[in-house]
Amino acid sequence: MPRKKYEEAIETGKRIRLARIENDYSMEQLGERLTPPASKGAVSNWENGYNLPNDDRVTQLCDVLDISRNFLLNGEYMARDIHIMPPKERRKFFASIDERINKTTDNYIKELKLLIYSLDIEEMSLAEINFLIQSFYFMYNSTKTDKSEALISLIATLRQLNEMYNQYIDEELTNDQKIKNLKWYKEDLEKEIPIWLNEMYEHFISRLN
Repeated sequence: MPRKKYEEAIETGKRIRLARIENDYSMEQLGERLTPPASKGAVSNWENGYNLPNDDRVTQLCDVLDISRNFLLNGEYMARDIHIMPPKERRKFFASIDERINKTTDNYIKELKLLIYSLDIEEMSLAEINFLIQSFYFMYNSTKTDKSEALISLIATLRQLNEMYNQYIDEELTNDQKIKNLKWYKEDLEKEIPIWLNEMYEHFISRLN
C-alpha cells in the first residue's frame, strides 16, 4: 500500500527543497545543521510531503535556509525571501517599494530611499528592510505623529549602517579587518536594529491609542 501524502505537506516540502537547493545543501547537509540533527530520511519525508516538520524544526529550517516562516508554511514571500524569489516576483517587490516611495516629494523620504538602497541588501537580514519600510510608512501616514523627528531618527540609523558597510567594502582594508567590520555590521542589523524598530513601533502605537 503506497504511503499517504498530505496536500499541505507537499507544498511545504516543495519550498523546503527549493530553499535547500538554493543554499546548495544536500539532504544530509541540511539535516546536519539542525539540532538535534535530522536524518536524510526525515528531510526526504518533509520534501516529499509525507509529513510536516514540527514547530521547532520549522524555526530551525527558517534560520538555516534564511527564509521566512510565512514563505515556508504559506508560500507568501517576505523581504527575507528575496534571494529565492523568481526574478519576476523580485522585480514586483522592488517596484512596489519604488512606487510607494516615489509618490511623495518630501526630502526626508528621498534621502531615506537613497540610504535604503545604498545598503547591500544581500548582506542584510532582509526582514529588517521590510519592517523598516512598513514602520516608516505607518509613521508617515499617521496624522498624530511627529513626522520630522521620526524620519530624522530613521535616517540617522541608516546612515550609521551605511557607514559600517562602506568600511566593510573598503579595498584598503585587510581581509581580517573586513571580516571584523562585516561581523559588526551584521550584528547591528540582526540585534540592534530590530530592537530599535520594535521600540519605535510600540512608541507610535501608544501615541495613536
